[in-house]
Amino acid sequence: MSISAHVKLSGSVGIKRAAQIHSEACKALDGGKVVTFDFDENTGIDASVLQLLLAVQREADERDKNFQLLNVPTALVEQIENCGAASLLTVHDSASAPTENV
Repeated sequence: MSISAHVKLSGSVGIKRAAQIHSEACKALDGGKVVTFDFDENTGIDASVLQLLLAVQREADERDKNFQLLNVPTALVEQIENCGAASLLTVHDSASAPTENV
């Protein structure tokens, strides 16, 4: 079994990709103790991303795994804080803005 799984969230992440990303995250949780979502190559997010992150965090908690976020766009950090979810999600290395990469 792998110790960690790294999921790159490149391009635009929103409602159209949420189910696919959730499925990938659950597979990653099956294979590792730590699952990291990396927003380094992200070009955009919508409001559904917060719901997706909370769902993955719930899955991680149920499986006794760790879930963390890297290079999180400032807009998403603000969303997390504004809705009171900061204590539920582990955010590392927040980005000042998403990078332009597809």
